[in-house]
Amino acid sequence: MVGGTILALFAVALYFIIIPAEIIFAQVRMGVSPRYFPNLLAGLLFVFAVSLAVDGYRMRDHKKMKSYSVTAKDLRIVLFTLGVIALQIVGFDYIGYLVPAMLAIAVCMYMYGQRNYLLIVLVSVLLPLGIKYFFEQMLQVALP
Repeated sequence: MVGGTILALFAVALYFIIIPAEIIFAQVRMGVSPRYFPNLLAGLLFVFAVSLAVDGYRMRDHKKMKSYSVTAKDLRIVLFTLGVIALQIVGFDYIGYLVPAMLAIAVCMYMYGQRNYLLIVLVSVLLPLGIKYFFEQMLQVALP
């Protein structure tokens, strides 16, 4: 319940304070405004955070709630994933979108336990290509 409330407050601050301060408002004739996706994500974060808070409130008296703990292995996986994402972002500046995205997806799929190499290759190639097509052809937004 507390986590949902904190996330909801963060989403409100994101939508009304952080995004307007960091991303310029621009009228575009084709495609979408630079604020469109950040605003959409802030709205989704708010909806899911309120849902989490309401669910936590409804479950507050249940004695049979499951308790989860974070192991050192879980923490290593999360930190490794953050490292892969950081390298992907750095790679965008040097070699564009496609190659770093494909490599990051393949590495993360393998790390999270996928051992079907055909599936890894298909997903890591087709997903970034689909995203690039969606942004460039349908939204008229060029990716690096």
